[in-house]
Amino acid sequence: MRFGPAWSTAFVVGMTAMASCGPAPTGTETSEGVGAYPDFTPRGDLSIYAIDVGNGDATLVLGPPARGGHRVAMLIDSGKLRPDGGRIVTEVLEGAGIDEIEFVVATHYDSDHIGGFARVLGGDSVLWADDACTPGPHAAQKAIIDLGVLPATSSTLDFYLTCVARDEARGVEHVVVRDGDNLGRSFELGGGYSATVVAGDGYVIDTPDRVPYVNTANERSIAVLISGPGGFDFLVTGDLTGRPHGSENARVEPVLGAALAARGVDLEVLHLGHHGGDNASSPEFLAALRPEVGVISVSAQNTYGHPGCDTYQSLADLPIQRVVQTQAGATVCPAEALVQPLVADGTIGIFATGGRYEVASLGDASSATDRPTQLVNFTCTVAGGCDGGPSPLAPGPGDLNFTEIMTNPDALSDSQGEWFELAAVDPAQAYDLTGCWIRDDGRDAITLADGVLVPAGAAITFARSADPGFTPTVVYGSGLTLANSEDELELVCDGQVIDRVAWKSGFPLRAGASMSLDPNQGDANSNDDPATWCLATLEYATDLGTPNGPNPPCR
Repeated sequence: MRFGPAWSTAFVVGMTAMASCGPAPTGTETSEGVGAYPDFTPRGDLSIYAIDVGNGDATLVLGPPARGGHRVAMLIDSGKLRPDGGRIVTEVLEGAGIDEIEFVVATHYDSDHIGGFARVLGGDSVLWADDACTPGPHAAQKAIIDLGVLPATSSTLDFYLTCVARDEARGVEHVVVRDGDNLGRSFELGGGYSATVVAGDGYVIDTPDRVPYVNTANERSIAVLISGPGGFDFLVTGDLTGRPHGSENARVEPVLGAALAARGVDLEVLHLGHHGGDNASSPEFLAALRPEVGVISVSAQNTYGHPGCDTYQSLADLPIQRVVQTQAGATVCPAEALVQPLVADGTIGIFATGGRYEVASLGDASSATDRPTQLVNFTCTVAGGCDGGPSPLAPGPGDLNFTEIMTNPDALSDSQGEWFELAAVDPAQAYDLTGCWIRDDGRDAITLADGVLVPAGAAITFARSADPGFTPTVVYGSGLTLANSEDELELVCDGQVIDRVAWKSGFPLRAGASMSLDPNQGDANSNDDPATWCLATLEYATDLGTPNGPNPPCR
């Protein structure tokens, strides 16, 4: 679910939201996706394919149909040489009716990500028709996005770099993501959908400095965020890392998660990094973005132990609603407390229209007849859960609590910079605030518009202005002011007080820093105690605080 800058519109108190996210549909089968296999026909507005290329990665993104049915295509990675990633990806393209690819992304230069681009060792390139780099039927038309020219460490990379240079010479834009260049660059997919580069070469969007200790290809991976109408977000991160492992010590994922959370990104679908390996999908990264569905591209014959048991445990702890894998993987983990993945036995399709999306097994491109062993087919709604999972409820006392309050901004005026945050206590339940109101003990009060939702286990932000240094979920204007030294906030729904905070002398109050609730004190009673609050120490655009992001522990 998105509320990020340039990607969404905040709710305004007193106005009705343009679309309300309703309950998730029930049932696990639809009339689509259960016929002939493989079936790569696009559905809905946005079609995303996590292509089964074994223990490699290839993701095809198709925008909404334009006149004549044409869809803008972006191919992110292309699998490995064996099995032949180029052939498999080409079969998916042809099955989807795609004649050309506008945008190509190579997240990094490992052979299991760019092998399908090459024509070496007898492989077929998805982009180039011969060894002279003649553009093939699916050659890049507009741009190739990658890490630029690096020393060729394999014949695969040598062929790729040679052909990219020749494509650049024929007018295809070469977008190099290096040293912070081209971070935030967006590519339009049509119909309001876009693909934005949010990390690459160890740099993260909205973060000026390179993440420390970046020195491997995995740590340099490019990450791309797909966003569109209705609040749908999909993130693919290549082999990006977030936990120390061997020679890899850079924690790029947590920095990326914090940056996207500050933009208001709350993921629907995460394509897990490094095939679900234990050096990726860090708990901090997952907690910041709270994906509803995780997708893993993996081989049942891999020798790396992918997906990792730590990754499964982190997903279970989140908790995530569904995990879908292209193949079963090669992991033997304790059964208790771990997430139980669905295995698509082939390519996974994600089809989004507005605030609703479907996830389905589409079949194996290497087999024209085999039906998937396990038919994966379920539907989710943005902030509403998957397949009749927990729909948003009207909150009761203690279900929500105030977790961060900026009473006295320093860089901005009070009328522009005051804000506060409200969080759901239950990590598995979302809440609908339609008709609720927030007041103090005096005459200040605001009534919330229809469709204001608090996602399960997450927080939303309320601000007096539309630009307090971040993009708030709700803009409430002049109806509520926050006194610097003594005041109250009280959430009332259906005549019941859901949560109340009254600050005064003894609470941590200082100009330019928000008052932040310790995340280990998450119930609605603990925030009555000034000892459970502390001053924020992390910077956002204007002052100190973590709006739209997780609170760090108080020390």
